[in-house]
Amino acid sequence: MSSSLSDAIKAATEQIRSANGDPPPEPSAGFRCEQDEPIVVELVYSFLLWESDRDSAAGSFASLREQITGLNELRVCDAEEVASMLPRGTPRREERAARLVAALNAVFEREHALSLAALSEISKREARQYLDALDGMHPFVAARVVLIALGGHAMPADDRIAEVLAHRGVIDDLTLGHAELSAQLERAVRAADARQVYAVLETDAVRATKRSRTKGRTAKRTPAKRSRKTKAEP
Repeated sequence: MSSSLSDAIKAATEQIRSANGDPPPEPSAGFRCEQDEPIVVELVYSFLLWESDRDSAAGSFASLREQITGLNELRVCDAEEVASMLPRGTPRREERAARLVAALNAVFEREHALSLAALSEISKREARQYLDALDGMHPFVAARVVLIALGGHAMPADDRIAEVLAHRGVIDDLTLGHAELSAQLERAVRAADARQVYAVLETDAVRATKRSRTKGRTAKRTPAKRSRKTKAEP
């Protein structure tokens, strides 16, 4: 299965690159500042990107930066306050805020500081286990931090990535959990190729997100058909 899946992923990424061009550089580096540890910045950005898109995640991070002086200040906010800092229309705004605050506080409780620098000193497997065990964590976020911030072998997966893979004929089972889908992708994609493959899928996920939002707006605008009323029986 891994061999056929590998071939399908390769074909899909070639199609996407042909249509969209090379993926842009990771934008999260632009949100780093001296007082915030870089891996924590990647963690926050990954939470903002989960089930969203790059433009929305960038806008959300910029909005947070305008309202806080550092990410430790974000940690001490309650989830409702963080949700209110995110732009209107942010997908899963309340859940996103709750997961983010929970994860930041879990890091602080373990490290006695808002830093994940210790992850660069342990194996990638141990780092993934550490991240997966944090309160509020989602497999997409843990995998992305390992891949982007730590250079490990991981393939982030959420509904957007799954929809891209289904749309491109790579998978036909959208009931797979994100952790299981991520594990299958990791077995099918070589470690040396993982970052590039993910970047290409992420560019197509922007289209998937826009398609999903367009469908949602169309459904809201389309009035439900009224059933014909029948005369009441006497």
